[in-house]
Amino acid sequence: DILNCKYCGLSMYKTEEAARNKWNKGLPENVRKLLKYTHLLVGLLKKDLGVMSIEEGQHFTFFEYEKIKLSEHFKVGDIL
Repeated sequence: DILNCKYCGLSMYKTEEAARNKWNKGLPENVRKLLKYTHLLVGLLKKDLGVMSIEEGQHFTFFEYEKIKLSEHFKVGDIL
């Protein structure tokens, strides 16, 4: 179903501010502890890398195509 499919995607935000707000204010403490830490990545999503969900607000889910190495297209910008 659609929810299980979303669990396989990468959670992304359109802006650094939106990602920081979600991490700092939008996630319960137990979820932050479970994830331990996460990173802000910098890069440009291109059509040949995968597809993204259409969602309201600043969040979207990205699904990379098979055999795509996103590490070749993004760099770590900062730690949340």
